[in-house]
Amino acid sequence: VYFGFQFEIYFHSLPSIDPKSLRVEYLRDPKPLKKFLCDFTNVYVPYSMENEQENTVSIIGKLINDTMNGQGPLGFIGHLGKNYVYLLPFSDHFDEFQADEDPVEFCMRQVGNMYPPIYQEWPDKQSDVALTRFCKDGLGAHRVELAVEDGVKYYVLRTNAIASLPVRDGFANYGGDAYFGMNWNPVKIVDAGLGKSLVTTRPGDAGWAEAKFRFRSSMSVIVTVCDHLYGIHLVVANYMAIASREHLPTSHPIRRFLMPFLFNTIVVNDNAATNLCRRKTLAYRCFALTESGLEQAYRASPFIAKFGSDRPQEEGGPCLDYEEYVDWLKQQGIDTEYFRQGRKYWQIVKKFCQGIVDFYYDTPQDCTSDEKLMLWADSYLSHIKHFSNAPLGGDHDMESYKLDQVRVKKTITHILAHFVMTVTAHHEQAGAVEVYVQDVSFCAFKWTPGKLMGTKQTATSQSMLMMMTATPFPKILGSDWTYVFPEKNGASQKATPKQVFAQFQQDLSTLHADVEDYNKTCHTRSFPDNNPMYVFDPVNLETSISV
Repeated sequence: VYFGFQFEIYFHSLPSIDPKSLRVEYLRDPKPLKKFLCDFTNVYVPYSMENEQENTVSIIGKLINDTMNGQGPLGFIGHLGKNYVYLLPFSDHFDEFQADEDPVEFCMRQVGNMYPPIYQEWPDKQSDVALTRFCKDGLGAHRVELAVEDGVKYYVLRTNAIASLPVRDGFANYGGDAYFGMNWNPVKIVDAGLGKSLVTTRPGDAGWAEAKFRFRSSMSVIVTVCDHLYGIHLVVANYMAIASREHLPTSHPIRRFLMPFLFNTIVVNDNAATNLCRRKTLAYRCFALTESGLEQAYRASPFIAKFGSDRPQEEGGPCLDYEEYVDWLKQQGIDTEYFRQGRKYWQIVKKFCQGIVDFYYDTPQDCTSDEKLMLWADSYLSHIKHFSNAPLGGDHDMESYKLDQVRVKKTITHILAHFVMTVTAHHEQAGAVEVYVQDVSFCAFKWTPGKLMGTKQTATSQSMLMMMTATPFPKILGSDWTYVFPEKNGASQKATPKQVFAQFQQDLSTLHADVEDYNKTCHTRSFPDNNPMYVFDPVNLETSISV
C-alpha cells in the first residue's frame, strides 16, 4: 500500500481541468451500474470499473491506478488487496508516547511526503482559546447549536451521541458536549462516556485538560465517520454519480455540467468502501469502535447530520438551499464567520448553477418536459432523503409539487448548487482534517482511559488514513471546463455557458481576495473573531471528492 501510493502520487499530476484530463469522449451511455453493498451501511456503491475518467495522463500512472483498482494486466494484485486485506491479522497495541517524544514528528516519519499538505496554522492547540477556535472556526464550526438551560443560552457542540457505542477492550469511550457562553468562552463539558452518569467538568477543574482532549477527539470521529465518509462520500456524492450515470444521456447539459464535480467519484468511493469501510480495514483499525459500534455509528449518521439536514420539520424540514439554512441558524442566534463565508460561497455557486439551468431551459415547462431530467432528480432526491434526521423537507418531495413547474426548476438549481457546495466546501470542512489528526495530542481517533493523547499505533493509523487522501485533484478556481457544455438547439437570449463560467471564476476570485484579507487582518480583531477561516477560500477547494 505504501509503495503503491508513493508511485501514484509521483505519477499523478492534474493541476487543472482541461480536455486531456476531463474527456467528453470518455462518457458512457446511461445504464444500471454494477454495485456492491458497503459494509456496515445500507449504501450500494458502484464498482470502480464503472468509472469514466482517468485521474492521470501518465501511462505508468494509469497502470498503477488500474492495478490498485483491480483492473488491467496486474489488476489481480489490487483485487487481492481490496478484497482480502481484512484477512490480515490485526491486534491493538498500546505503546504510549513518552514525555520527550513528539507525536507530530512520529507521524511524519511514518508517511513522510505522502502526508497531505497542511495550509492551516495552529500554533496553539491545547488552551481554552484554542478550544473556542476549534469549535467556532475549526473542525466543529458546522456543528454549532444553541441550547437553553435554566434560562441561560449557550453555544453547544455535541459528541455524546456516540458515547454509548461499544469500543474494543483497552480503549476509552467517546463523548463530551462542549458548552460556551454567548461570548464564546468555554463554560463546561458534559461527558456521557465516562460511566453510567454524566460527568460535568469546568475550566480550572482537575480533569479539564482530559475533558477537552476527549471532546476534540470525539468530534474528529463524528466529523470523519458521520459527516465526511458517510454523509458526503457514500450518500451525496455516491448517489449523484449513480443518478447521473443511470439516467442522463452523455449529451445532456446537466450530465456535462456535473463532469468536473463527479471527477473520479466512482473510483474514490469504491476505494472508500473497500479500503476504509470494510470489516477490519483501515477505518476499523483507526477507530476504537467494535464492528457493532462502527455499524451503529453509520446508522446514527442521518440523525446527527448537519449542513441543512438538521432543520426540524416544524421549521420547514431539511433543505437544499444553504442560504435558507444559514438564515434559520441566524434567527436562533448562531451567526459566525464560518456561516457568513458559507453564505457568500453558496450565493456564488447558486448563481453559477442558475445561469447554466437558465441557458438550457428557457422556461419552467422546459424542465418538467425533460423526462430524463425528472428521472435524474427523482432518483437523487429519493436517496438523499435517507440522510435526514426528520421527515422529508419540502425541497426533497418533488412528487408533491411536480405540477408547480416554477418550483421544479428552482429545485433543479438547488439540487445542483447543494451538490457542488457539498463536494467542494463541505468536503473541505469535514475532510481536510490533516492538521488535526497529525497530532494525537490534539485529536486522536482512539486512546486509552485517562490519557491525554493517542497511542503510537493510533498515530500510525491516522497518518495512513491521511496518506490515502494525499492525491491532489483539480481546483475549482483557475480551470476552464467550458468545452464540456453542449450546444443548445435554438437561439437563446440568456448568457452563454462561457459567459456564466467566466462570471463564476471572477466571483470566486473576488471571494478569495475577501477571505485572504480577512485572514491577514484577523489578528487585529478581538476575541472570539480573531481567528482565520480557510475552508471557503476557493484556492483550497477541489472540484470533487478525493481520496
